[in-house]
Parts: sequence; C-alpha cells; structure tokens
Amino acid sequence: MYVVDEARLALAVTDSFLALSLFNDSGFNAQTSLVSREESALKWGEELFEYYRRRSKEVKNPVD
Repeated sequence: MYVVDEARLALAVTDSFLALSLFNDSGFNAQTSLVSREESALKWGEELFEYYRRRSKEVKNPVD
C-alpha cells in the first residue's frame, strides 16, 4: 500500500476498466467521475497511476 499527499483523486485501473474520481475543496464531486473500458483510457490510467506511485511513500507493516 502506498500513500501520496498531493493526490486529489481516487483511481482504479484494471486490465479492462478505468474509474477516476476527482475531489475539490468540498470533497468528492460525483460530476467529475470518469469510467472507461477504452484501451487508450486504460493506458492513460496506468501512466497516471505510475506518476503518483513514484511520488508516494510505501506504508510499512508495523509488525515487521
């Protein structure tokens, strides 16, 4: 699991599905959600995920 402070979105990307929700100062805004199964959207979603993953910190298991 990873945490990134500056993200203002929720993102789910699978082999066949992209879901992206944006947040504003009031919180979640359902009018800014995007869902797609298009190949180009999946590729873009993977790139977006990698962008944020590179800027994130891994959450370590405190038991380790």
